[in-house]
Amino acid sequence: MSHILSLLSTPWACLPEHHEMVYGLAEAWARGERADLEALKAGGKLPGPSQGYEVRDGVAIIPLMGTLSPRVNLTTEVSGGTSSELLARDIRMAADDPQVAGIILQVDSPGGAVAGTQAAASAVMAARRTKPVVTLGEGTIASGAYWIGSAGDQLFLSSATDMAGSIGVRMIHRDMSRAEEAAGIKTTEIVAGKWKSLGSEHGPLTESGQKALQDRVDAIYRVFVGDVANQRGRSTEQVLSDMADGRVFVGQEAIDAGLADGFASIDELVQEVRDRAKKRTAIGSGYGIIKQSTPVVSMTSLSRYVHPAS
Repeated sequence: MSHILSLLSTPWACLPEHHEMVYGLAEAWARGERADLEALKAGGKLPGPSQGYEVRDGVAIIPLMGTLSPRVNLTTEVSGGTSSELLARDIRMAADDPQVAGIILQVDSPGGAVAGTQAAASAVMAARRTKPVVTLGEGTIASGAYWIGSAGDQLFLSSATDMAGSIGVRMIHRDMSRAEEAAGIKTTEIVAGKWKSLGSEHGPLTESGQKALQDRVDAIYRVFVGDVANQRGRSTEQVLSDMADGRVFVGQEAIDAGLADGFASIDELVQEVRDRAKKRTAIGSGYGIIKQSTPVVSMTSLSRYVHPAS
């Protein structure tokens, strides 16, 4: 299995339809059905990976666009996107930049790989200690992108048709054994360790294997829910009941559910962040100090919101 398919077989916090689309593109790539990426980029059909930030009137505008991946790789090359590693770096740089009074995260993303997402959210939380940080969802702010974006002091949507939410974790297992058999291929895996072949594509997923993968997804979901509760100042029960059942909320629905705080334009937020920074300077005390510990989400609370392994 190629590196990119290995990445896609790990837990993702992403809109299901986007996960399937990227997985399909990656499978086609692995089969040798490779598009001319440079030609696609030249034709404007693929956005390049996001990095760096613009400073407007003393406010750093940091983009989080497209598929989230830990690093720039085939995922970002195929579908465009953001490296969570570079995003965290840019947030830290903006927080340390004396020319930057505050930060706006400008988000249009369905989410992506779980790896690196919590670290990027933690970078936002750390930046809040010294500078105002506000998130603006423009189009879609879902799953892993919401995990990061919800770490801002506040989160706004740009219009009544913007989508937010999809709080959940997803994995895909492909059983390729019958396809290999039809192609005359027989794969024998030589392993040491009970779970070393867990999730192998060369055979069907066993009941114990499915349970182990479900446990992994549930564990990440607990962390996701706990972080959103901490970042949004809500109880874990409130997040579980109102926000974190995997649904996507549109516009006012997202505000009513507690996922967002209102509607705003980028220009309005630039002025708002500048005003907040001036107030912080005038007050001279702990703007945005927040509790860093993650609330515990019990399996009892969680059990109503996850699907047990069948």
